[in-house]
This record gives sequence, C-alpha cells and structure tokens, in this order.
Amino acid sequence: MQGLYKLLLGFGKNIVFFYKSFFIIVYVLLAGCSSSFLGEKEDDIILHGKRERVLFNHEELESNTTVALKLSKLTSNSQWQQTSFNLSNNLNNFEGNSKPQYVTRLSIGAGSSNNGTLTAPPIIADGVLYAVDARAKVSAYDISQGYKKIFSVQLQFKNENIEEGYGGGLAYHKGNLIVTTGYGVVYNLDAKNGQQKWYNYLKRPIRSHPKIFNNNVFVLDTDNTLHNISLKTGDHKWRYEGIPGTTGVLSSSQVAVANNTIFIPLNTGEVVALDMDGKTIKWSVALIDYNNANTADTRINEVSDTVVLHKGKMFASSNSGFLGAFDMKTGEQIWSLPIKSISAPTVIGNYIVSSSFEGELLAVNINSAKIKWILPLNDSADDANVRWLRPLMIDNKLVVISTQGVILTIDPELGSIIKRYELNEDVFISPVIADNTLYVMTDDAEVFILK
Repeated sequence: MQGLYKLLLGFGKNIVFFYKSFFIIVYVLLAGCSSSFLGEKEDDIILHGKRERVLFNHEELESNTTVALKLSKLTSNSQWQQTSFNLSNNLNNFEGNSKPQYVTRLSIGAGSSNNGTLTAPPIIADGVLYAVDARAKVSAYDISQGYKKIFSVQLQFKNENIEEGYGGGLAYHKGNLIVTTGYGVVYNLDAKNGQQKWYNYLKRPIRSHPKIFNNNVFVLDTDNTLHNISLKTGDHKWRYEGIPGTTGVLSSSQVAVANNTIFIPLNTGEVVALDMDGKTIKWSVALIDYNNANTADTRINEVSDTVVLHKGKMFASSNSGFLGAFDMKTGEQIWSLPIKSISAPTVIGNYIVSSSFEGELLAVNINSAKIKWILPLNDSADDANVRWLRPLMIDNKLVVISTQGVILTIDPELGSIIKRYELNEDVFISPVIADNTLYVMTDDAEVFILK
C-alpha cells in the first residue's frame, strides 16, 4: 500500500513537500484529542455512538447482502520476502495478535523529505529484516539478536545525489537481495553481507517494487516499460513497452504472476496480461469509471498499488473510482463498483475488503459484488485528507492503519471496530507481518515492531 498515495509526480517535488507538511499540520492539530499508543489511556480511546458517513463524493453505496462471511484458514508465516507477500499479491489470514502491543522501534536511515520519499516496507527473510531508506541506503538486521545490524550499504550510481531520490523496493530469493531505486538502477546484493553481485541501469526512474519469479526479476519503470532481468546475471531478457502515462499518484506498485502470465498495473489506469515470453498480450482492460472522469483526482487514473489474483479472478482498483473483478484468463469483467481507492483490496475468504478515498472500509462479495457492510473510519469531515492503507487479516480479524498512524482492529463479520491504537507517526506504507510480529514503516524511516 502497500507507500502509497500521497503525492502527485506530475506536480513536482515542491508540491510533494507541501502536501506532506499539510498532513503533519493536520495531525498536530488533532493529536491532542486522543491518547497515545504508547501511553496508558487505552480504555477511553474508542469513540462511542453510531459512526455516521460524512463524505459522499462517490456514488451512494449501501449494504445489500447478508451472505455469511467464510474466512480462509489461519496460516503461519516466518517470511515476507516480497512487498505484497507472494507472486499473486494475495494476503493470507495470518497467525498473530490482532490487538498488537508495542515492543520496540528501529531507525533504518533517512525518512521522506522534499528531496526523497520512502515507498518500501521492510521484508523479512531467513531471520533477517531488510529495509531501504529514502536515500537508497540498504540495511539488514538480525531479528534473533534484538535487531542487531548486520550491514548497511549506501547505493549510489555514478554522480547521482543521494539526497535526491524517490523510493525504492526490495525482494529476496535464495540469498539474493534485489533492490530497485528511484535513480533507475536495479541491484543484486549478497543477502549475507550486502556485497554487490551486479547492477542494471535502466536509465529511467523505477515506479515498482521488484517481483522475482524463477530466474526472472520484473521491474516497471515510470514510462510503463516492464523489464525482465536475469536474476543470475543482471542482463536484460526482454522489455515490454506500454503506453506512457502523463501523471500519476506517487506510489510503488508491482506486477502479479500466475499461469505463465504477468499482470501489469500501469499508471494509465490499465492492466495488461502479458505472456511470459514478453511478446504476446493476452488481454488488457481499463480501470476507469467514466461517470466520474471529470474530477481532478479521477483524471489521475493510476491502478492503485497492485492487482490481486485469487481463484481465477483478478481484483483491481484505481484512483478514478473503480473497484472490479475480472476473469484471469480472458480479462472479461465480472463486476465493478464506483469506489476510489489508493491501495489494493484484501481477500478475506468469500469477500474482499477495500479502503476508499472517502475514508470508508467496505466488504464486497467476490462473486456477486454485493456489499456486506460499509464502515466509516474517519471521525468527521475534518479528516478528509486521512487515507487508510491496505488491510491485513490477522487471527481472523482485520487490522488497518491510517496515514496518521491510527491502527484499528475490526470484526470482519460485523464491520465494527474492536480496538484502536495510535502510533503518533505518519504512515504511508502498508504494514507487513512475519513470525507473529507486525512491522510498520513510518514516514520518518522508523520501523515500529509490535506483537
């Protein structure tokens, strides 16, 4: 989500800094109204009474089904090796504490500023936490040794200014740590010591986190070109050139892979299903709600975060006001709803859950598109700029975090809030979980560790 919506590339870095500053000011003004996540006053944090919907910018949607929720089985995971967990970007129902408690925090380097932006969550592989900061510094920490630092490597290509970078991404596979940077370089580092194995300079900024499949490293640049790079050598295998977009939300997305097909989310609002040969387009679809196409935010039609594959269906959302399901083989649309979102939906059994621009969380049946519940997450219209990131399913409960660092635990059957926590930090990157531990990357490059 996972970092994600916050700024507009087409309007330049100064606007990036302006919006971030605005969110921080809003946070400061509101911070005095609630208790700290690290404090002792948790009992009186939940606001009682009925939560009313306060924003109606999208087409009116109402609950219209009582079909029971059938959750997927709990699964344990000790690894989180790629940004969206696996090749299909489909999150599990993870074992862990759905009401996590603060353990510690870890500073991994430079946070976001007007010169650089954090976009990548940490990844966890073989007992090590890996993270990349806003200036392309990669660090590794031994989890069993209390997060003792193993190595730290500053990636700098030729004469690039390390103080001016946009994002980055990480992926791990069998001792290979793949790193993408905003400078347009893909690196393969030895996961044990950080030594460089190879690099590939793409000559274009990279907008995606890397995805590793077999001996392939897939990376998407800002001109919508998908690069397939050899994991072993770093050489190009092929390139697929999509139609360049004009502007987009500042986010880092990634492809999905299944059935010898690569599903590519483009910043034009399209998804392309490409054969693994890099030549054959199986189908393409546009994620645009034409009824809302004239508003400022819907003219930025970027696919939100990434697409999700589940049991023959592809789920995708976009900024233009589109949440939909498609047949993975044919690209045929199964259903759609006019919902604007900045993060990928999460499958929870026979429903998907999606967070909207309007500050609502919706549970939608994956087959019928019927809505089980709509939960307003923001307290008032004053929270209009607060966004909610991609939900996690932990111990049969939903856990969702806002860009102001508010963590909510939600009953997925009733759509009601069970517990509320506050980190008192800005968060623009969806959290990850491994070995019953929740990791939250703040915009100041601190990883909050909760269990």
